[in-house]
Amino acid sequence: MVASIKQGQDSLNSLKVEYNELEHLARQIDQALATIPFTDRQEAKRLIEEY
Repeated sequence: MVASIKQGQDSLNSLKVEYNELEHLARQIDQALATIPFTDRQEAKRLIEEY
């Protein structure tokens, strides 16, 4: 039982790390998109969603 709880906590911690990394990348993408002129930004968003 204790090992199972520990394994669950480890999994949760891994997910938190992945989430934080993805959140950081999302902020970087948003910042990069903000520097692109509006018409090009629409195309950039479309390309990001496509991939």
